[in-house]
Amino acid sequence: MKNFKFLNFMILVFVNCLFPFITFAVETAPRISDREITEKLVRLEAGQEALRAEIKLSNDALRSEMKSSNDALRSEMKSSNDALRSEMKSSNDDLRSEMKSSNDALRSEMKSSNDALRSELKSINEALSSRISDLRDEMKSSNEALSARISDLRDEMRSNNEALSARISDLRDEMKSSNEALNRRLDDSYNTMLVFFASLVTLIVALFAYIAWDRRTMVKPVVDQLNLLERKVHDDLDLDHSDGSLLRRQLQALRQFAEKNAEFAEIMRGLALL
Repeated sequence: MKNFKFLNFMILVFVNCLFPFITFAVETAPRISDREITEKLVRLEAGQEALRAEIKLSNDALRSEMKSSNDALRSEMKSSNDALRSEMKSSNDDLRSEMKSSNDALRSEMKSSNDALRSELKSINEALSSRISDLRDEMKSSNEALSARISDLRDEMRSNNEALSARISDLRDEMKSSNEALNRRLDDSYNTMLVFFASLVTLIVALFAYIAWDRRTMVKPVVDQLNLLERKVHDDLDLDHSDGSLLRRQLQALRQFAEKNAEFAEIMRGLALL
């Protein structure tokens, strides 16, 4: 893949050097980097985590508040019952001691005391019942408010998740369309470069073929003339003779003649032929 990219880059540089007007036909495509998409997704995930943490803290706070309210109510009821028991016990002890001292006075006092105690117990029970009912209503309203808050938070989280999903889907579609447009433009550029490169190679091959044909056409007459000249020289000098060429035999004859003629010998020596 790296070699292919390097080859495309070299072809682009070569074509741009030969045909610079091609570069003006390419339009720069908008592009979203993977880093930007990753950062957006990380920010969205961080927002979801913060929202989950806030919901969890709110639920924990509500649970702890309900638990503390229930514990306080139980402790208050327990203290009230203990106080009531202790008061009843002390009252009963007093009554028993007074009964021993005077049965008649004690019976009348016991009757009045029992009536008063019953009315007091009844009022206390009614107050406790009303307090428990108020607490139940308060807990019920708190639970309803908590349920409504949780439902609102769930709806808000659901709407946020839907918006996030829609945004991610839009980003994916946008990236897909951008990549498709970029791939189409790269394919068109690659095909154009291949056409120009093939045309250039064809022109170069045709030029070399024309040069070779032209050289061969120009050299052939010279070669034919040289061959003709060689045959004429060979025939004129009689190079195939057994005693040597015609010039060699003529020079030998002149030397033999110079041996008989002194004046001719001097001439031969002057020409450095002897």
